[in-house]
Amino acid sequence: MRLTRYFTFVIAILSTAGCALGARLASIPGSTSGGAGTFQDSQIKRPKPGSSFQIELASYTGNVAAQVVDLDPEDVTSDQIRELRARGVYPVCYVNVGAWEDWRADADLFPKEAIGKGYPNLPGAHWLNVGKQNEFFHLMESRIKVCADKGFLGVDADNVDGWKHDTGFRITDQEEARYIERLSATAHNQGLAFSLRNNLEQIDHLIGNIDMAIVEDCHGGEACKHWSTVLGDGKAVFVIEYSDESFAQCKDDPPGMTTIRKTMKLDSWIKDCSGKEQP
Repeated sequence: MRLTRYFTFVIAILSTAGCALGARLASIPGSTSGGAGTFQDSQIKRPKPGSSFQIELASYTGNVAAQVVDLDPEDVTSDQIRELRARGVYPVCYVNVGAWEDWRADADLFPKEAIGKGYPNLPGAHWLNVGKQNEFFHLMESRIKVCADKGFLGVDADNVDGWKHDTGFRITDQEEARYIERLSATAHNQGLAFSLRNNLEQIDHLIGNIDMAIVEDCHGGEACKHWSTVLGDGKAVFVIEYSDESFAQCKDDPPGMTTIRKTMKLDSWIKDCSGKEQP
């Protein structure tokens, strides 16, 4: 098992709080974001909005029928990625940038003081202190380079919302936004598209830095409709739902949004919005 996320997250942001957040983020030193179209590079290939999607992190079976697939780079070879691309599949590279995992090859290289509280429902994983990102950012750069070297086209940077959670550290919204900006720039420098994972509150500030969004459990409340900012910028939004009740709302998805039903194991099983299942 490579990924476990939280259950339905309900968005409830007062307009005054939203304005305050935007003001803080706009004042980040060295910030490269601030609106649609900030990043442009003809060498970066983005997935087409409305593409079919699959995420398979438990293990790779090779049984991929989707147009876009999210995979753990430690589970696949360069040859397998080349084979997917030859079939017209868009491979996305999963990188857990916000949590330390004890099974990773580089786990011993992280400074102990940057490793925080345990990540919910994922044994062996702990939050990282994004406030001290300079102490381990080179490791994330190396991970993203592996994605590029293996032939992936995009990066799924997970757990970039630690500033909202009990990580064991005081991570500010500014520190988190700056971290995402740096990760995005690193991916772009490697010729990779960059995906924002969740973290809806910062989308207005980061829209110019991202090339797509991968979202979990957004149909259970009002969150899904707020991702229209990404769709309006001509970028794909892929939604992963873990319950039948939330998944049923995919019939109301706007154009460009793709919703799939997965189990928390994130193995090869999938159901698309038409009801078609794949074991």
